[in-house]
Amino acid sequence: MSFPNLLGDEFAKVAKDRVQSFEALIKSNCAEDLKFYLCSLNFPMCTEKIPQPIGPCQPLCKTVREKCLPLLRDFGFDWPEYMNCSNLPKENNGDMMCMPGPSTKSAFPAPKTEEAERNEEQGTHFEQNGFVHSNGHQKCSDDFYYFNRTGVCVPLCNGQRALHQTDRYSTSTYLSVLCGLSVFFTVSSIIFFLTRPHILPTFPERSLLWSAISFMLSSIIYVFSLLYREEISCREYAGFSLSVVASLPHIPCTAVAAALFYLGTAGRLWWFIMCLAWKEHTLQTASIDKYRRQVCLLTWTLPLAVVMLALMAKSVQADPLSGLCLVGSANKVLEGVFPVFRECIMFFVVIVPLFSGCCSLVGSSPVSPSPNTHPHPSHLGLLGCVYLVAAFFYVFAYLHDILQPAMAWTRSWNIVSAIKLLIDPFMGAVAGFFCLVIIISNQYRANRAPSSFKAGYQPAPLPQSLPPNRPQPEVPRPISSTYTGTYAAAPHFTR
Repeated sequence: MSFPNLLGDEFAKVAKDRVQSFEALIKSNCAEDLKFYLCSLNFPMCTEKIPQPIGPCQPLCKTVREKCLPLLRDFGFDWPEYMNCSNLPKENNGDMMCMPGPSTKSAFPAPKTEEAERNEEQGTHFEQNGFVHSNGHQKCSDDFYYFNRTGVCVPLCNGQRALHQTDRYSTSTYLSVLCGLSVFFTVSSIIFFLTRPHILPTFPERSLLWSAISFMLSSIIYVFSLLYREEISCREYAGFSLSVVASLPHIPCTAVAAALFYLGTAGRLWWFIMCLAWKEHTLQTASIDKYRRQVCLLTWTLPLAVVMLALMAKSVQADPLSGLCLVGSANKVLEGVFPVFRECIMFFVVIVPLFSGCCSLVGSSPVSPSPNTHPHPSHLGLLGCVYLVAAFFYVFAYLHDILQPAMAWTRSWNIVSAIKLLIDPFMGAVAGFFCLVIIISNQYRANRAPSSFKAGYQPAPLPQSLPPNRPQPEVPRPISSTYTGTYAAAPHFTR
């Protein structure tokens, strides 16, 4: 060893006391090379061939700092200024010599094979559960931060992670457009409905409005998340802005993901209620109308149980492409358990009333509605099939992503990622648009036949003609005229 050392200490006792001041940090075992780093920094190696003392290399210093700095900050300390890593040589060369440490691979990454380089370009190298796992000797890339608590490399918010800026811009643009259409159509429908509540007289039509409202609220949250992406999907930790993952939760991110999943599930349930009520109207029973309050209560409370299960499973994570916090983004298994399984269940429960209603309409003669009733909305049966198509393509996109993981479909803007991200705003735009069309159509029909929409007293219709062969009653004459006629017809006597 050589004195003065790299820190300027001229005596070994001073250097020894400095090392002992890190005894608690050494016992915490925050970094396996911490003890070697402190010894090489305070007691550098010397040789006759090289006049300068040989201390630790800069990569070794950075590795130790990244692993131990969070623990230091938990106790209110920062990384000492005299241990600045920029003062150390980056590598061994002809001018400066340094010691990389026992774990050489942790300071200097091993050469990558062609397959590993190809996987890293696609964003799938060492990736599992939405973040990169550290194998103990693999250094995190520049777009990731080593999280010592769980031993994983958490992606940085500002990191590219093999994503192109144009893909992120396209994702934000399409999301904003569809969300804007959903909000516009639904708000217009709500205004018309509040001014003329009778404009949606049947339960299927009002169920469509509730479905549009649910998707509209989720669209507002989508836009809000895009505007405040950094505050919601990122979290400050150890001086770095990290993307939210399952092992690093963030309350705003969790709240947004839970709200989106709740409103999406509620919108799908209202879509199912619309199809079920439409089937009841085709059978001329409409028994579901008697239980409107119970149906509304069940539709708004049932998604809460599903959201609680999703939060307990720690399935919330920020999507790398859009930056949105979504349920099921943590890994493919949780995505299959919650979003995909939800689509499969809703697909089958929606197709049952649609198929039953279509079977009841086939071969049956159309029933003319009475003057005081509204005709059943037969067009809603065709509208109900829109969700079946959307759910089918969503499940197909998930299976395509599972069967071809090397293609990294969710790492770029393509048909697979578009279907998985845009299904809720798309359903909101469709529901809001058709709800507005139905309102305008009902209003037009009301203007042409206003009596069918009047409430209160309805005058009885006058008979068109009298029954045949019925004698007409004689119109009674006044008494005065009868007396006059009788007097005139009586004989008169003269004296």
